[in-house]
Amino acid sequence: MNGFFVSVSLIALTAAGAGWLGYEFRAGQDAKATLHQAARTVGVIERADQITQAAAISAEAGHDHIVTLTRTITKEIPSVLTPRVDRDFPLSVGFVRLHDAGALGLDLSAVPAPAGQSDDAASAVTSGALAQVITANYGACRDDQARLTELQGWLTQQEHTHEP
Repeated sequence: MNGFFVSVSLIALTAAGAGWLGYEFRAGQDAKATLHQAARTVGVIERADQITQAAAISAEAGHDHIVTLTRTITKEIPSVLTPRVDRDFPLSVGFVRLHDAGALGLDLSAVPAPAGQSDDAASAVTSGALAQVITANYGACRDDQARLTELQGWLTQQEHTHEP
């Protein structure tokens, strides 16, 4: 009977040991998987950060280029639209109202003419002043367009950071 008891005890101890080893193996596998996932997450964060830094540098360079170009064009206005041009070719009140309505996104009736002036009267706004406003507006529009394009590119690249 002692032999039987010893055999059963050895079998039980062997099964318990095998179970414990299996548990430890599984715990090791879980830890390895967790470590792998953490390393992958760090990689995703690093790639996302690199994309963001590159986009910021590119956006700043694009912005600087647009600002420089807009300033350069604005400096040319007085040589192209001289005081003589401003005097000889006045803008009409109606033109100024149309421009302002378009710029403000309003109906023309919401932009009144100056008191006592009709739409076909000469406006106090000069061609040079109008050119400065239009140049600044187009510069701002190009800057917004460049930022939107940069943002779209950044977003597309960010979407791909999760790929292995």
